[in-house]
Amino acid sequence: MCGFVGFANLKRDLSNDTSIIKDMNLKVNKDKCIGCGQCVSICDKVFDFDDDNLAKVIEKPVPEEYQEESTSAMENCPTGAIEEE
Repeated sequence: MCGFVGFANLKRDLSNDTSIIKDMNLKVNKDKCIGCGQCVSICDKVFDFDDDNLAKVIEKPVPEEYQEESTSAMENCPTGAIEEE
């Protein structure tokens, strides 16, 4: 016997996975936003412009598949206007 366990016995425990945030909710602080569009260019599925050409969040909560891009947008906002709720 070679000791191969098989794929059926391999289970990934996602309970401690910090890359996935359940109910990730973001907001744009309009007092800080300068409308540069950095967030929209990084993740246009979550961010867009409002009528004043400032950023707004269009997906709440942020879908799991866009959480990494949304976090990148938050980290790269030049004024720190993107905040977690």
